[in-house]
Parts: sequence; C-alpha cells; structure tokens
Amino acid sequence: MAIFVGNLHLSEFTLKTKSTSGVVTQHASRISLISFLLTIETQDDELRSIFAECGSIHSVRVIRDAPTGIGKGFGYINFEVITRNKF
Repeated sequence: MAIFVGNLHLSEFTLKTKSTSGVVTQHASRISLISFLLTIETQDDELRSIFAECGSIHSVRVIRDAPTGIGKGFGYINFEVITRNKF
C-alpha cells in the first residue's frame, strides 16, 4: 500500500520515536505518516479530519512546544488501515 500526496509517493514505512528517556520505540504494526508545514494553530482533530478519508486512524498528534503549547508545524498520523491512497 502507498499514499500519494501531490507528486509525493509514500510507501509503507515504520515510524521510530525516541522518548525523553532515550528509549527508541518502533510502531511497525501501523502505517504512520508525518505531516509537515502545519500552521501553529492546527489542532489534532483538524488533522484527523483531513486524513480520515484515507482510512481508519488509530491516533493523531500535532507536536507542540511544551512551555507555550504552540504547534511546531508538524504532526503524526497513525493509521490502522489505509483504504484510500490518494486525496
């Protein structure tokens, strides 16, 4: 399965995250996507609604600056299943 966003072709991949304790976690059972160029006002539910037409979403997270709560301009979308690979 692949996702096409404009001319960008994304194949299945594994998202690796590193916690503050330094532990690396792999989320291999899901298909994960990173969305860049988000506005600082973007909310999790807005990002979820944009990508919901592509499949069943497990979780969405817009990355924010801890002290201010302002979005850093990117977020993660973790799909259970992708049913549509173009939007």
